[in-house]
Amino acid sequence: MRKKSTDYGSTTPVSTVSDAFASESNGAGPTACTYDHRGRRKTVNAPDTTAADGSLLANVTNTLYFPDGSVQETNGDQTYRTTYTYDYAARMKTMATYRISGVADTTTWNDESWSGRLSSKLDAALRGPSYTYNSAGRPKTRT
Repeated sequence: MRKKSTDYGSTTPVSTVSDAFASESNGAGPTACTYDHRGRRKTVNAPDTTAADGSLLANVTNTLYFPDGSVQETNGDQTYRTTYTYDYAARMKTMATYRISGVADTTTWNDESWSGRLSSKLDAALRGPSYTYNSAGRPKTRT
């Protein structure tokens, strides 16, 4: 049975704009998280993993935020860089994943302008489902 422990701390008093941190261990090694002054997770430093050649790979994931608190970007040692945009109503509009440096695979969510309901979701190849709704606003079709 793996033992899990959590240690919460702060690099300085909580009333300042410095980072707080938390640390957890599940037997594979500690996972440490840092948080910004608004309590949003900035980094996750998970236990390193071992590559096929036996070398150790770092395992840190970072999250950046827009001023309104929505996620702007995630990136890290063992994850693709991903950026996000949102519409005026804070609904996700695009998610771009950069598997090759500088080249994004972008998923786009399209909404009905008059109702705000999802009308389609398109991947980088412009494929994906479309949605219609009945007069009561309930889902009718997904094609």
